[in-house]
Amino acid sequence: MGKQVLVMGVRRQYQFDGDWGDWLRLGVRRLLTLQSGDVAVLPEIWGIPEYVEHLQEVWGINLEVLWVSGRFYLLDSAILETPRVLGRLQELGGQGAVFVLYDSSTSHFQSWWRLMPQEARLCGETLEWGSRWNTKKWLYRDARNPEQPSIAERLDIPVLSGYNAGSVAELLKAWDLIGCGSVIIKPLTAAFGDGLVVAHERSDLESYTFPLGSVGVEEYVEGYPQPWSTHWVGEELLGPPTSQLLHGSTAVGNVTPGDFDAAMQGQLLALTREFVRAAQPRGYGGLNGLIDAEGVPRVTDANCRETGVCSTLVFRDRYCPGAVTVNKKLGRPNMSVGDAWQCLQAAGLAFDISARRGIALQGWLPSMWSRMTCAADTRQEALELLNAAKEALGM
Repeated sequence: MGKQVLVMGVRRQYQFDGDWGDWLRLGVRRLLTLQSGDVAVLPEIWGIPEYVEHLQEVWGINLEVLWVSGRFYLLDSAILETPRVLGRLQELGGQGAVFVLYDSSTSHFQSWWRLMPQEARLCGETLEWGSRWNTKKWLYRDARNPEQPSIAERLDIPVLSGYNAGSVAELLKAWDLIGCGSVIIKPLTAAFGDGLVVAHERSDLESYTFPLGSVGVEEYVEGYPQPWSTHWVGEELLGPPTSQLLHGSTAVGNVTPGDFDAAMQGQLLALTREFVRAAQPRGYGGLNGLIDAEGVPRVTDANCRETGVCSTLVFRDRYCPGAVTVNKKLGRPNMSVGDAWQCLQAAGLAFDISARRGIALQGWLPSMWSRMTCAADTRQEALELLNAAKEALGM
């Protein structure tokens, strides 16, 4: 891919809610996949400089970091307000560097990307592409025109019964059309599980206020059986299908490769290739779904942007190909990344680069957020590593 420039910040619709972790984790979780000489734009706050030092000391990754002020919630704004950083990005763009972003299909990103020289390359999508694919809208029929097949249906990609709705009247119509006991409301452009609401009665829909805009209304499947995810970068598939670890209806981690037989793996990869063929993405992304009672894999979400699992798959390919990996979001650490690594070393759990096994801290921000990847020979061993690490770190 050449020299990478990592510029990752939240999308515009995520307003600051008092939790800086929603913002800071997006860039930090990807740093371990970079190589010496790559570039990252990062805010100089909240333990991020210490994590960069950890990458250098433990992993030998020497990055060029372009530090910006932590007073900006939107990284796009920080770039525009920091001439030193903007100038360096223009210089790197002129050298043909590849810019890797969380979500490039926003007007705020375009506000500084339009200042880049034409030689700059983007691992990401356009605004037009994002409006079509970086949304759950393509999964469902429209409640206003329920006879019209969805894009997913036209691509022969299986989904659950669902309809797009932008008003209470359309919500109620969707309930009637789905005709099951419960539904789940999914804001079309949200991520991280934000805004998910399960409605068990038709009357529950009457007071819905659409806080995150238009929604998809989907039949609710109790227990979310056999959750899976697949991923890509550009038009190439990234890694094997993974099994999702869930907290409620929200993914909090993944096991790679997933616990699927060869036939199911083939089906999952085939439907993902069909999506990639139709959408022709240029950046990172993935599909999430479940396997229903009849054994049919159904897509329930499209993450047409860089995800935490994409980072883990790149890490696995580079540092431990063939291993079974478990990546998991953890709680708020009460120690520095240096102390955490020492605890893992003392317990014999720290990742051994030569053995290609152990635990890597994929992100570590004290008092805020953490994520680790556990690599072992089997799923059971990887999960045991995870539990041992949580005990050693008091988490």
